[in-house]
Amino acid sequence: MPMALRGVVLCLLDTGHGRTAIEAAKRLHALKQSDAEANLLLAEAMLAGGQAPPPECLKAVPSNPRLRSRLMMAQAKVALVEEDFKKALNLALEAVRMETNEGGDVKAMLVLAEVRIQFADYEAALRALSSAEQALRKEQRAVARPLLDRALEKAT
Repeated sequence: MPMALRGVVLCLLDTGHGRTAIEAAKRLHALKQSDAEANLLLAEAMLAGGQAPPPECLKAVPSNPRLRSRLMMAQAKVALVEEDFKKALNLALEAVRMETNEGGDVKAMLVLAEVRIQFADYEAALRALSSAEQALRKEQRAVARPLLDRALEKAT
């Protein structure tokens, strides 16, 4: 059950259904409260749904580099909400660096672009969005379409 529920949360997040993902993530979290990914998924779902996650969801940095990068992206978004732009930028840049070493993830580039927009560094934001768009155009997975739409929406 937890693995299926994890998959549901990931699908809902990837397709832009943040509010629905919150409910599924809460159910997963109730089953696996001490699990790092369950905590991270709850934080990601809450951020996608426009809610601030509980701080304890973002406390532990897992040893898995993929989860660590996702954690940094979530922390960067929280820092943006808290208007700690320097922290947000540092976290977003580190997430992009980690993802580049791991084979790249467009989501990290989108978070970096979002932070750059908040910094009013529009030229750098457009470069990040352009890189994300190029990577997504090559992507064949179904998740690419909503991310491409998000990148294009931010660029306009």
